[in-house]
Amino acid sequence: MKEYWFSCQKCKQEYPQWHLLDKHSWSYLSYKKHISNFKHLCYNCLEEMKDSITPNPDIIVCLYCGKPSERNTSDPGVDACQGCFDQRYKKCDSCGEYHLIINCKTTHDGLNVCYDCCESKKLKPCKLCAGYHNDNHDLCPTCQKNYTICNGCNRGHHNSDIVVKTFSALPGEPPTEEKICVSCAENLRKCHYCGTVSFKKEFVGGKCDTCAALAGAVEKKSWKYKPYRFKTFGKSKYGLFIGVENEVSLSKMTDSGLVYAHEDDVYKEMLRIRKSFPVSVLHLKHDGSIGGEPAHGSVGFEIVISPFSFLAFKRYEWGPLFSPSIRRDKTCGMHIHMTKSAFTTFHLYKFLRFIYHHKDFITHVGERNYTQYCMANKLSDVKKNAKEKWFQKGSGDVFRRQAVNLNNQHTVELRFFANATNAQTLLKNVEFCHALFKYSLISSAKTSLNIQDFLVFVKEQPKKYNNLVEFFNLNPYKGA
Repeated sequence: MKEYWFSCQKCKQEYPQWHLLDKHSWSYLSYKKHISNFKHLCYNCLEEMKDSITPNPDIIVCLYCGKPSERNTSDPGVDACQGCFDQRYKKCDSCGEYHLIINCKTTHDGLNVCYDCCESKKLKPCKLCAGYHNDNHDLCPTCQKNYTICNGCNRGHHNSDIVVKTFSALPGEPPTEEKICVSCAENLRKCHYCGTVSFKKEFVGGKCDTCAALAGAVEKKSWKYKPYRFKTFGKSKYGLFIGVENEVSLSKMTDSGLVYAHEDDVYKEMLRIRKSFPVSVLHLKHDGSIGGEPAHGSVGFEIVISPFSFLAFKRYEWGPLFSPSIRRDKTCGMHIHMTKSAFTTFHLYKFLRFIYHHKDFITHVGERNYTQYCMANKLSDVKKNAKEKWFQKGSGDVFRRQAVNLNNQHTVELRFFANATNAQTLLKNVEFCHALFKYSLISSAKTSLNIQDFLVFVKEQPKKYNNLVEFFNLNPYKGA
């Protein structure tokens, strides 16, 4: 074994190989200019020499690969080697600073712009090419030359496929002219009751959905109802789209106090929402789990919002969805669906592990205790569930009614939120899901469990997660 022993050139003593400086170690690289003349040097001699020599401040341990190396020259403020820095950072062509690639956007003319510059310059993505621009239009200047957004299907079409149609309105309201594609123009229909021109899919029994609701001809759809296909809004880099199911209970103030609403009040509220949002954006469904007084019949319903990208969801105006008659009820909840294919197995493992492990934090954010409709998942199942992505068709309510339901074929369903009674709560819950998705994506297996790091991650992006930051400021989590 003596062939693995070497003599230190300074003290002349023999040591095994592991006791000599490794030329790839931080100690060797830091003092390289002072000890490069020694082929073999022991750690004891290096300790004696440290009083008279100074280390090289540009030698760091890279935050990403964990290897000792020279500090990158692009942004010395980041402790990363040049290779890892180039893979994870981009230079903003607007402010000139380097930012993580996930926080950078690409403009329609190919420039890289950071999130802060996008906000300050009020840039928004083009609906066709997704390139960011500051024009007050859904399309960027490049796409505007040849394309137009159809007001029917909300998609971009070549100008040769766009026609102008006049839509008659309800009595007392002026008609409007809309630019729609040829395909949508072929699917227009006129209601013989109010004269409103709308799409065939918005007609029920020969009436437009507004008149059908007024006549009481539309029954709320069963909770099992699903449209032929959901329309998606926006574009996502990771393929992540977010859909929402919000259960609402109605009440009204009388002389005797707050009481449950009657069936006719429920239909009036449904009609108000139906007038404010197109069918492609949301559906209204019956939900028998919403409690109330049997004599009054159903006192609530379920609002199902179509899949949106995070930015598209943030930009949509959700205020008209709510009214003072919508209140919070223990039998109501809010379920958020996230695209399952946007998760890798390891990413889903970190995402689930955070939720399974921090039950108190989840109930704090969701503002809902675990119930028979939202049962706590077992921490011991996290690896199995992440690996299998757990889809068992027809396996029953026992699996479906857990806090995180993986039994849907295409979505991860989070069921631990209390029902939203205002737009701020709705956005807060969606922001939490997106923030946890991004945090678990970039964090390691060890740091993905840290609540304090997650809170720092959120609060460092106050514009992106403004409603969630405001919630934590008003309701600080004492367990962090």
